Amino acid sequence: MNAADKFDQIRGTPFFSKINPNFILRNINFFEIRELRKGKYLYYQGDSSGFVYYLISGIVSEIKELKNTLIYLGEFSIDRWYGVEEMLISSAYYHNILIKQNSVFISLSKFNFLTLLRDNEFQNLIIKEIAKNYRILEAKINLDTPDIKIAKYLLLSVQENKNNRLSLKITQEYLADQVNCTRETVNKHLKNFEKLDLIALARGKIILRDIRGLRELIGQ
Repeated sequence: MNAADKFDQIRGTPFFSKINPNFILRNINFFEIRELRKGKYLYYQGDSSGFVYYLISGIVSEIKELKNTLIYLGEFSIDRWYGVEEMLISSAYYHNILIKQNSVFISLSKFNFLTLLRDNEFQNLIIKEIAKNYRILEAKINLDTPDIKIAKYLLLSVQENKNNRLSLKITQEYLADQVNCTRETVNKHLKNFEKLDLIALARGKIILRDIRGLRELIGQ
């Protein structure tokens, strides 16, 4: 693909249509266009986060894996970034990204992406995209009853520690704020989860003992 065709494809997307075209032209060599067929993976959970991706066309599925159990987080189409939070916060991708329909992405290496972030306009738009992703997740969670909200949040946020135990360092006050419930409500449901042997409660920590049981609770 020549530079002119690449520019037209990038400029024609919802995200990059908001950016000064001269910014795209100056940095045209930073962008790569990548096509993936249905059934392939964009990346796997735990892989080193060396690239970020912007979905131009197609459909992908976000999947989190916990102890060989797959949790489907949803399907998404155009105008969505992947790998940004991981590159800025962590060093590895949080989820598997499965191609559900032949898809086209704009990809940026870590060096190129961080270089582009020095531009205030690009940086501000990326921050808005991250906030939008969290609002979408929050909206999905807030449609549920308190017990479902809490279970979903635990499944989405838990990480495997060095002892191969699935745990989450979190206070009940913080969890209550994240799922928009009172601390008393959160405490009641966590105690119930513990009685059902779904979790174990420790000081400042929640240990997930039965991933399958939590998934059944949320209907997966």
